[in-house]
Amino acid sequence: MSREKQPRLAAPGSFDGRGSETAAIKAVRAAEGNAAGTKEKHPRGYARKKLLTVCTGILVLAFSAIPALALWLGDVQLLAQPHERTRQAGALALTSDDLYLTRILKKNGQRNTANDYYWQSDYYSLTNPDNMNWCSTRDMLDLLDTVYEAGLLPEELWSYCSGHIEQAFTSSDRLGFLYYIAYDSDAVSDNTEYRYTVGLMVESESQKMVSVCVCVPMGYAPPALQAQTILQAYRDHLELGIFENWEDPADTWFAGRALYSPQAEVMLSCEIGSYQAQGFRGYPVSLSEPTENYDSRFYYCLNASSFPEETVRSWQEYARSFPAGTDVWHWSGGADGAGVALVTGEEPLG
Repeated sequence: MSREKQPRLAAPGSFDGRGSETAAIKAVRAAEGNAAGTKEKHPRGYARKKLLTVCTGILVLAFSAIPALALWLGDVQLLAQPHERTRQAGALALTSDDLYLTRILKKNGQRNTANDYYWQSDYYSLTNPDNMNWCSTRDMLDLLDTVYEAGLLPEELWSYCSGHIEQAFTSSDRLGFLYYIAYDSDAVSDNTEYRYTVGLMVESESQKMVSVCVCVPMGYAPPALQAQTILQAYRDHLELGIFENWEDPADTWFAGRALYSPQAEVMLSCEIGSYQAQGFRGYPVSLSEPTENYDSRFYYCLNASSFPEETVRSWQEYARSFPAGTDVWHWSGGADGAGVALVTGEEPLG
């Protein structure tokens, strides 16, 4: 009796040789068929689930963007509003208290306008050669070269001083201002206080010339001076160009020959003119009576002075209260007396 071959069972998840499927595969396919049937039977429910999923994702993205959006809106609002400091425009604008030179000029101006008897006495002592220290003529000439190279001194005056200075003196005051005076051979006499050749006032901290005055015989006076060119060079030398609104102080004693900045509270003025100097030259006729001599001298002065804006405006209001053309300040015109034109462009000043 022969043994019949028994069919072999296929391993789970595999196919037998005849392509029959296992029970597991059939179960999977049956589940897929049921799902497909569910799609066909409930199409709206499936669409709702899909839509809900999409909306949920959008909401998640929107909520995650809220912090970034809030920060962006805050930045826009912050940048659109002026900073607390910029709201106070006056606090950001430079004033006379922001620069050392303008502060010390203000102190000097307050001292001068206070009619301080002691200061007047001190100033006389500070500029009296008997109370000053000797200064080498070389140092004095170096200072004059600085003034000339800065465009503050006409070449005619610089040339005369460079070849005629014989004596020089210096002193200083309590605010730190340095005073220099120098005399030429013609001015060396007993009456030197009216015949000095060079007078300089230097602020010791910044080493800036806050006053320049030169006196020479009339024959050495320059034919004309460009006032605005000199004043602008003076402003540059003092490094005051950082202040704005420099203007001609119209209707004041300085009108036409100065620049004024309300912010800096500084008046830069240029003045020229002539005066009669009394000197004592030669040997005295007797032991008690020296030989007198009068001669005309030309003077040229640059000054940096401090005046509050309200003071300058009060001068202008006072002058404008008079009829037009009134010589309120009795400015006779030092330039006319000297025969030298102080001009700006085409128009004479002074």
